[in-house]
Amino acid sequence: MAVMRFDVTPPERITQAMLEWTYAAGYDRVPVATEMARQGGQLHVETTADESAVIHVPWTLPGMSPVLFPTGTLRPREKPYRLPLELARGAVSQLRELETDWRKAGLAIPSVAVERAAAAQRLLRQAILYPEPPGEAASRAEETLLCAEEAGRLLAEAFAEWGRNERRREPQQAVPFLGADLGLTAPPTPVQRQIVEAFNAGNVSLCWAEIEPEEGRFSWEPADRQLAWSRENRLITTVGPLLRFDAAGMPAWVAQLEADRLLVAARRFVEAALIRYRSSVDLWQVASGLAHSDALIPSPLPGPLKLQVAMQAAEIVSGLATEAAVVITIDQPWGESLRREPLGLSPVELSDVLIRADLGLTGLWLNLHLGYAAHGSLPRPLPEVNRQIDYYAAFGVPLYAGLVLPSAAGFDPLARLPAEAVEGWTPARQQEYAGRLARLLLAKPQVQGIVWSQLRDSEPHDLPFGGLYDLRRHPKPVLRTLASTRRAFFR
Repeated sequence: MAVMRFDVTPPERITQAMLEWTYAAGYDRVPVATEMARQGGQLHVETTADESAVIHVPWTLPGMSPVLFPTGTLRPREKPYRLPLELARGAVSQLRELETDWRKAGLAIPSVAVERAAAAQRLLRQAILYPEPPGEAASRAEETLLCAEEAGRLLAEAFAEWGRNERRREPQQAVPFLGADLGLTAPPTPVQRQIVEAFNAGNVSLCWAEIEPEEGRFSWEPADRQLAWSRENRLITTVGPLLRFDAAGMPAWVAQLEADRLLVAARRFVEAALIRYRSSVDLWQVASGLAHSDALIPSPLPGPLKLQVAMQAAEIVSGLATEAAVVITIDQPWGESLRREPLGLSPVELSDVLIRADLGLTGLWLNLHLGYAAHGSLPRPLPEVNRQIDYYAAFGVPLYAGLVLPSAAGFDPLARLPAEAVEGWTPARQQEYAGRLARLLLAKPQVQGIVWSQLRDSEPHDLPFGGLYDLRRHPKPVLRTLASTRRAFFR
């Protein structure tokens, strides 16, 4: 085990969140086993990385919720690193890479973005050259982070505008979409009207636990109504995940089945869904939860059996739904859960295995559920999000994204999963980050669709406060932003 030590100024910045969420990743961006400890004013990071690693650390800038910033590539050494400085180095390095890549792609970088990026580099030089006193040096490093964040936002907005124009100019083989999950039950008429005006796609969950709560007893009526409504309103219709390998997505009775009988039961459910709906669905999400750590997100099935069930389901879906897109869902695209249980496949390795297995998969669905612990991810700077999307785009298949961000922190009585929304989120923060993120994703030609994964906070849902409508059934500001984004990108 290698140890890296970081001086943190002031020491109060070493929070419980930092101890829980910090992790190291290797050159392949895959997290490795990571243990954190506080020793006075130092953060000690112990990893299984043999040589160098990038350390991802939650850091809260003024007026923001915690953001997971990456350092540059660091080697273990006895001398402690200065944490704010290394986060600033990482931010400026990503900014330079992003600017270079987008210039090569043909983007004219706005002068204001060039100026802010140059300012971040000047501030970084000052933080490096004047390390004393530590408090002032830490302040200069944090100013660098703030400046790099602003430059990254400006670059992302310029890229989004450029990508929007390119998408409108280029003929599309498939119709790109921006949609929303339609929820468990049909929403009231005003909400239905708002959905149709805002989006060109709708997702119906078809959750196994809800459709077959008892073995052999199916309840299709709610899904029938939702799918019929989606088609009547000429929405691109996506469904799934059919198989959710978490406690809320699997029927309770499957935990009692032997492996052979479980495979038969899963086959029966998937085939029944395909026979019933294959003429009504444009995209099938086959399975999710395959790369989660069972220690953090309990599943009634062991990892190898989950993979076997999912591969069987993918073959069934692709064999019966020959005209539809067929995707596998990646719940944590950065693979953070591996920091605690580094066994099994990482999300990237899983994607590679499944795409190469000739199962008929036509794309990957990346769940960007940002602002949550355990069942999601902490938000990342936009340059880091861009880099991770490009990483998955290297597989050469279309990408789709499921988005959820919270509008509040605290206890949500209707959330089914024990996921914590981290501090600092408000309706305005949800609206601002979601708008920037959606525009960045839709500007990338590899991304063929986005679905907001929760509709209403007033009905049972997975993640706290992630709906487009609040507990009083009022639309949140994020709905207006997503609607304007859809109109801007798709005529």
